[in-house]
Amino acid sequence: MDADDAASIQSRPPIPPESAWRKPWLVYESYFGLGAALYLGCIGLEATLLRGTALADGLAFAAGLFALTILNFQHEILHIHGDGLDGKAEDAWLNLTSLVTGMNAQQWQTHYSHHAFTGEYDGQLIQRRATKPSQEKPELLSDGSINVSKLVDKDLDDYIGLLRREGVLRSLGRLAAPLRIVVTTLPFLITIPAFHLLMVGISTYRSLSQRQWLQAVLPLVGLGLLVCLTGVRCALITSVVFSTMFMVHIAAFHIPNSVEGKVYSYWQQQVLQTRNLAHGRSPIMRMLTWYGSYHLGHHLWPKVPIPNLPELEPLAREYALQWNLPVEDQEQSLAAGLRLWVKEAWSLAGMG
Repeated sequence: MDADDAASIQSRPPIPPESAWRKPWLVYESYFGLGAALYLGCIGLEATLLRGTALADGLAFAAGLFALTILNFQHEILHIHGDGLDGKAEDAWLNLTSLVTGMNAQQWQTHYSHHAFTGEYDGQLIQRRATKPSQEKPELLSDGSINVSKLVDKDLDDYIGLLRREGVLRSLGRLAAPLRIVVTTLPFLITIPAFHLLMVGISTYRSLSQRQWLQAVLPLVGLGLLVCLTGVRCALITSVVFSTMFMVHIAAFHIPNSVEGKVYSYWQQQVLQTRNLAHGRSPIMRMLTWYGSYHLGHHLWPKVPIPNLPELEPLAREYALQWNLPVEDQEQSLAAGLRLWVKEAWSLAGMG
């Protein structure tokens, strides 16, 4: 082992204890099973007994909330892959649940790039990779980091990708303050309430580009069933609530300022670009945000089951201090997170 390898391994996060790797099956069954049952129950009541009534709107709202549990199930499936779940089984679960979330196995590939290039935004809107099989995961290096040399995408988890590059929007934003306000607001109006519909469209596009016909059809089928069963109004409520709740609560997870051009090591970038959600430690908020208060730990140990991350919080805090991220800066509120994203959008909208 040469000096560079030794330094790299010393800079990696500490190895979690054996207990952190155990799968919390009871938590999974309770959370995901109950969430899916409640989602289907709401849709069923909307489609039958309460169709067309005033209560249907409330059920549509609730269905949007419960859809979050299914998205979190997809996320967990992606990360615990390899422990009794092969690539085909993973794809099957991701594609089946895309009927609800709109995100199929092809679209979930972008999550690898999010972990590999956290906070490295370049204005890319759709995944460029077009030939990699969906079940093939990027190689891990000896220090536990992702082999970024085999990935072409940057971080796509970006609210304001439309403003990252010079174009019509930024040109308009420079003309007058009212136009700059419109340009600043527009990306959020697209990415937050329309997240579900965007995922349906992009998942379909990605799958068609790889001739994965079944994967391409399932998100469209799911959206069509939602509209047919509950009506356009209720389907729109469910879609917007699901999209908004998901996109708003993750606003605190990452810093909007791109690291492009900065010389960060892999683990340094994970720490400095990631934050914990400040007010997500109560049992209810843990469930709603799927342990959002421990997001920094998730980026340090992405294969550790998320319900086990509270056990590793002291290790995560101490490790972040090594990269000069004070404890008080390791978490931020939803309001603070959204404020940073809006501030960055305002800055980009006037850039020229």
